[in-house]
Amino acid sequence: MQLLNLPQLAFMAAMFSAQAIAGDKKVPPPSDLGLKISDGKFYGQKDVTSDVDFSADVYVTKGLRSIQVEKLNNPQNILKSYEAVLSIWKDQSELTLENLEHISYNIVLGDEIGIINRAIIAKVY
Repeated sequence: MQLLNLPQLAFMAAMFSAQAIAGDKKVPPPSDLGLKISDGKFYGQKDVTSDVDFSADVYVTKGLRSIQVEKLNNPQNILKSYEAVLSIWKDQSELTLENLEHISYNIVLGDEIGIINRAIIAKVY
């Protein structure tokens, strides 16, 4: 597991407010993004794959209003990672984006932080 330093942790905490990311934007369902969601190896785990080399293991906890993302892989950056995560949340929790309170990433590579940073900057400015 890659550890983040304090500035990176602060950045991650600030950017993962569902309202800040999503705003009034409609998030497409996973099928529209080409995502396939299946049961994973462990209890509660969902394996997410696509035809464009996007994959992740996710745990959606409806009661805690959280989604945990592990082993996120999006090397071609064809899909927007944040949009995929929000889409998975809506589909698996059957709740709205406003209900999402916590997103945690166990592995975030440098490229993913850059992608999410650009998405936040585009949304804010």
